[in-house]
Amino acid sequence: MKKFDYVIVLGNAPGKAGRISRILVNRMNVALRLYKKGMAKRLLLSGGIRNPSDPVPEAVRMERYLVRKGVKRDDIVKETRSTMTLGNAYFTKKLLGDIRGLRIAVVTSEFHVKRSRFIFSRVFGTKITFIPSKTPPRLLPGLAKLEGLALDETRLSFRKFRKNAFDGQLIGLIHGVEAKLGLLKK
Repeated sequence: MKKFDYVIVLGNAPGKAGRISRILVNRMNVALRLYKKGMAKRLLLSGGIRNPSDPVPEAVRMERYLVRKGVKRDDIVKETRSTMTLGNAYFTKKLLGDIRGLRIAVVTSEFHVKRSRFIFSRVFGTKITFIPSKTPPRLLPGLAKLEGLALDETRLSFRKFRKNAFDGQLIGLIHGVEAKLGLLKK
């Protein structure tokens, strides 16, 4: 069985009163299983503040959950700046630095794998393994439809990028989306 240097867990917006969503619990449980089987040396938790009235980053909530489940704090790395999948990829890559030779997996929901793979492959520039978590069946049809629309928009955005200005253009896109959603950090 394949072992990974890092298993990246993508965040998901918290529910009411800052509670961890079922979708995120499922993602974390997949990563937890990999960790407990010795298939993940470190877990990289990616997610920032999605709601300005809730100051706790998703990665911090994930860390609390996983530590309670037996993950050593020293085996956790947190990325707390991202508010969407583009940011997950960009800020995680910045945090990791040179990834040559690293075995990396990304855990996200089954409906989210296709767009995540598209984004991470362009930002990381290398092949990454994606491991899907289950989505509550009642949520899957609506989320799959929204995700298809988001993938189309993401593809259009990336077509406009120039190789020599990729980093700056990606940050511009991230800030543009955050501003539209009212998430831009001042």
